[in-house]
Amino acid sequence: MAEKLLGYKHETGIVLGIPKGGIPVAYEISKELNWPLGLIWVKKIGHPFSQEMAIGAVTESEYFLSEEQEISDPYILSCIEGIRDRFTAMKKIIHDPTEKMDFRNKYIIIVDDGIATGHTIIAAIHHIRKKNPVKIIVTIPVAPHDAVLKLEKFADEVIVLHQPDFFTGISAFYEEFKQLTTEEAALYFKNHLHQWLD
Repeated sequence: MAEKLLGYKHETGIVLGIPKGGIPVAYEISKELNWPLGLIWVKKIGHPFSQEMAIGAVTESEYFLSEEQEISDPYILSCIEGIRDRFTAMKKIIHDPTEKMDFRNKYIIIVDDGIATGHTIIAAIHHIRKKNPVKIIVTIPVAPHDAVLKLEKFADEVIVLHQPDFFTGISAFYEEFKQLTTEEAALYFKNHLHQWLD
């Protein structure tokens, strides 16, 4: 993925990983481009009867719901509160430098470990767009074709390595898909800081 982004290496930009799965992927890209590494705090809202199926997504300041869903307000509000509480808890462990970053007139690369519906990335794009970047590039290892078409309506550029004809879930396309702990995620930022200080 980093090789497909080398054309941006001499631009000024920021790589943003989506916690937690997007952090290792974003780390490698930021290292290759020599760009700062940050986080975009966004998480999907799962359907009440199937948490794997996203019906929307939450950022720190707003939320996004797919139009076709008819889910009760109490359920949505409970999800939003729970997700933001989780963000707060994770931030006590991951020392995220993103709040100090200026996004204006910069190239922003948003990275996750894969996409199923695209809701999470769309919420991330809306959140970042308000910070006036020059361009938003979404970079993903794997995603179904219909989700990619959806993302192309919102991002300035979408780079996806693999668009399978039959998509069963993100983990099916990884040889190893270990769930990252918050402590492990924090180490990527410590390593990235050392890289910039060396």
